[in-house]
Amino acid sequence: MVVPVQSAGRKRGEWRLVFIILGLVVAVVITTACVGPRLIRGVIQARRDRCAGSLRQLGAALGEYAKAKNHAFPERLADLGGEYVRDPGLFVCPVSGRRYVYVAGLRENDPPHYIIAFDAAGAHGQSGGLNVLHVDGSVKWLDRRQEVRELLERYRAVIAAQGRELKELGEE
Repeated sequence: MVVPVQSAGRKRGEWRLVFIILGLVVAVVITTACVGPRLIRGVIQARRDRCAGSLRQLGAALGEYAKAKNHAFPERLADLGGEYVRDPGLFVCPVSGRRYVYVAGLRENDPPHYIIAFDAAGAHGQSGGLNVLHVDGSVKWLDRRQEVRELLERYRAVIAAQGRELKELGEE
């Protein structure tokens, strides 16, 4: 049987196309492997930043309330509603949809690094970290939930020595 000459050339062209496509696939896989982790970290950081922004707004509302109420923060976050917070969604982490934990019993003139509100457990996935709002209105990311527990226990002792009580208010 005689094979036409053009048929052999066409097969060579088909192999060339296969190698080009294979090379493109390998390039995409390598690029994804290099860029993928950075992209994921960027998405995680953006979520943390959204949550931190909400906590900053909440801190501003708490500060306004305290100025009007003789340096006292409200007993519950819901007490900010209406006059100080128009959007009730501010009491909820925009990432997880869970209410922030509020530490009642603090005053505006307490040490500025005391934590007044923080993310609910598991709000930012398995990282174990969370955003915390301080009395001075600043927001910080802490890598460990246990760190928050330890800080709150220290605050509780100081506040109790002043004849006051700290309460953590979660879901209201």
